[in-house]
Amino acid sequence: MQPIHVLRIPCVFLVPSVFLLLVAPADCQTVRGEPPLRFQARTVETEAVLWWARALGDVNGNGLTDILLQDNNGHGGALRWYETRDGGTAWTMHVIAERAPNGQPFGVGALDAADINRDGHLDVLGLAHPGEWKQAAAPTEIYWYQNPLPDGNLAKDAWTAHHIGRAPAFIKDLKLADFNGDGRVDLVAITFVGHRFLVFRQDSPTQWTQVQDFAIPNLHEGLHVGDITGNGLPDVAANGYWVENPGGDLTGPWKVRTIRPATGRATPPRSSATTSPATAASRCSCRIRSAAVIPSPGIGPTILVPAPGSSTRSRTS
Repeated sequence: MQPIHVLRIPCVFLVPSVFLLLVAPADCQTVRGEPPLRFQARTVETEAVLWWARALGDVNGNGLTDILLQDNNGHGGALRWYETRDGGTAWTMHVIAERAPNGQPFGVGALDAADINRDGHLDVLGLAHPGEWKQAAAPTEIYWYQNPLPDGNLAKDAWTAHHIGRAPAFIKDLKLADFNGDGRVDLVAITFVGHRFLVFRQDSPTQWTQVQDFAIPNLHEGLHVGDITGNGLPDVAANGYWVENPGGDLTGPWKVRTIRPATGRATPPRSSATTSPATAASRCSCRIRSAAVIPSPGIGPTILVPAPGSSTRSRTS
């Protein structure tokens, strides 16, 4: 097992939280009896405020994973990206935009990035809103920001904003995915004010159609996509529900189902025994590429990456 570094980001926080990205070499095999992992702390930012909306990806195409984020989600802030340098030991902050085209700051509960215009370079969403803690019921204007590459210069040229649509309130969670299999990423989003479930279909990078907007009781936060039905199209899991993608032009009914144990099946008992980390690790054959937010008073965001000399190409959060 190769050693892993921990990168801790001391922050100015109004609520206690820790950002974790666990990265391990692909195809790693954990073996019993190996020495414990070694960790080192590295500072990415000393003045982070409310960094709960962020995305990961290679912005500049150099093979290192960069950090894209929305600063100060509670009260509205800037859209930024942090360039990973020196093999994952240093970062440079770049501002994508201070304000959206409508003049508002950015505010959202989650963030995502993808190659939206299919030019081979990573783009990112930008959601204009005064801030969740400031005015959660205010509508959100949804934009995506086009990476200046390949024709432009990241150091000199601005990211171009394109409008997607509007949500009726603050967006708590979202995800980009190709829901209809046409090769273009679409957008799903949820709000906790009004409990709305929204889907925007991409017809072209500059033309999007809102195809769904309906309420799901108690919908709040927590969302991911995956092919639950096995038909080759991603469905949506959110807040104790899963929602079946109808495919086609996405205007058909999205069937909402509750996630719960099947009738007549007992929930497996939870063992009172404690499994040690070493024992748990010895049972896994892993490809780890995941992130989590874990409450922890007084600690800033922490990012875990492989130590120098690791063979994996993922070196930062």
